[in-house]
Amino acid sequence: MIAGYKNHLGLYPHPTTIEKFNKKLKEYRKGKGSVQFPINKPLPEELIIKMIEYRLNLLTK
Repeated sequence: MIAGYKNHLGLYPHPTTIEKFNKKLKEYRKGKGSVQFPINKPLPEELIIKMIEYRLNLLTK
């Protein structure tokens, strides 16, 4: 799930996805199953795509 807020875009993949990509997400605010991308910086599109692909792979096994 993705949601837009005043100062950030929230991505809510799943806690296991956040764990898997924790090192690559170090510059962003994270919660247990969420990550916040500030609206004043470009979105890390490749990283977001990899996170989505990872989660889809887990769901379709």
